[in-house]
Amino acid sequence: VDNMEISGDEINLKLVNLSDISVTLENRTMTVDKLSVTNADAAGLQAMFENFKENPMEIVNNIDMISIGEIEWVNIKINEEGVSNASPILSANIKIDGINQGVIEKISLSINDMRTTIDNVPYPFVASVKKFELAGLNFGLLIKAAMEGEEVFLAGAQQAFGINDMRIEGLKFDAS
Repeated sequence: VDNMEISGDEINLKLVNLSDISVTLENRTMTVDKLSVTNADAAGLQAMFENFKENPMEIVNNIDMISIGEIEWVNIKINEEGVSNASPILSANIKIDGINQGVIEKISLSINDMRTTIDNVPYPFVASVKKFELAGLNFGLLIKAAMEGEEVFLAGAQQAFGINDMRIEGLKFDAS
């Protein structure tokens, strides 16, 4: 992180701005031009992380504690290490408007470019989505379903996707 701005107190984070973020895992590097969080329940987040440190499986039961006004990731890029002049594996923007008790009010996603390489996937593809919006996703239930195992996952995922609105614009997919 090259630049960090935080305002608020121990109960409510009014604003968190991080810019020029870079994280490298194995042979991939993710960069984010800007990560912005507004109106986050700091006490709820702190309690969730404290519980997570003691017992990682408890995060499932604590997701409902999260309350955040908005989260926005601007210009996310994932690149392969050691591949010069290659286009990113992923180039995207994500915005979440409101998380209340584990339910995402609205998530917006635009993928400028997403590709696979022959090394990673047997069928390489390139895709983009101008705009993808989803409202009413119960993130808490989705995480709980994923942690419960395969047998319970489908039923839990169906409940989690109590979606009341979904829009997709400008979807392009090329698997040639």
